[in-house]
Amino acid sequence: MEYAVLATLYYGAASGTPLTVVQVWRHLIAPGRVGTDGVPTLGHITRELGRLTATGQVWERDGWYLPAHLTEVPMGQTESAGTSAVTADRVFERRLVQANINADKWRSMLSHSRWLQVVPFVRALAASGSLAAGTTGRDSDWDLFVIARHGRLYTVRLGLVLVSALQGRLRTKHQRIAPDRFCFNHYVTDQGLKIRHRSLFVADALARLVPFYDPDNLFGRLAQANGWTRTYLMHGVAYGPRMRQTIHPSRPLTIVRRIAEAVLSSSLGTILETVLCRWQQWRIDRDPVTHARGGRVIADDREIEFHPRSAERGTLARYNRAMTRLGISLTEEDSGLH
Repeated sequence: MEYAVLATLYYGAASGTPLTVVQVWRHLIAPGRVGTDGVPTLGHITRELGRLTATGQVWERDGWYLPAHLTEVPMGQTESAGTSAVTADRVFERRLVQANINADKWRSMLSHSRWLQVVPFVRALAASGSLAAGTTGRDSDWDLFVIARHGRLYTVRLGLVLVSALQGRLRTKHQRIAPDRFCFNHYVTDQGLKIRHRSLFVADALARLVPFYDPDNLFGRLAQANGWTRTYLMHGVAYGPRMRQTIHPSRPLTIVRRIAEAVLSSSLGTILETVLCRWQQWRIDRDPVTHARGGRVIADDREIEFHPRSAERGTLARYNRAMTRLGISLTEEDSGLH
């Protein structure tokens, strides 16, 4: 259990954040992956963290934990290498600031997300990235994970872009920093919930999604479809029976959406989807960023993913170096980036 707990804390540090007891338990690296046995409970994790803190292997402050041998923590977009040797004090202080910023970001994001329920064929929405992980800065945008109706994926994308642009809340590809702007960087369909690209990074990212609009419980189906995440995380993906955040349903917006869906469910909607699909795929394919190294961009009939500058490779490299120092020879590979 010691290795599983330490591995989880090292992964948290590689991602740039300390973890609470509950976060360690929820995102525990699968014990078998680091050569240990058993299925620890929350009580086991609590006792093990207490022991590791008492022996000086782990630092604790205000309920957050960090591995004592802290060497690499990503400290923000302004650093060219993306990492820095830092003190634990600096990491803990930054986490406290992030917690306060995150609460404000959530309130603002949910307020503006209310209008997204007017977009036809949107089936579910969740926060992802730093907003979901609680590591937002003042310059952070709002990363969203979208589930669309099968066969209307590109109609959904256009609708979300238009509604967020009308609010003045759309992040464009030309904006490197776009605080409090929607960034719709991952779409799947309700018939394509199994994520094809797999790694510890992807599994952890899925586990951290925070659904806030899911009238048909599609995130429950997403969890079931991605049982492979238990290869990496003890609990895999589990969103629980109730969402921690939610947008207030609007009857007028729902009526408008249903009318639009009735119209666009016809052959006219199919023609529009075909045109939008070809146009958007052409634009995406001709963008040099799509083919740049270090990320992944997908645009097909079941998934649209925009992660051209993914943090995955750097995060896993830092984690692998930490595991080597811990005496674990397992090397985590990325999910197939360019």
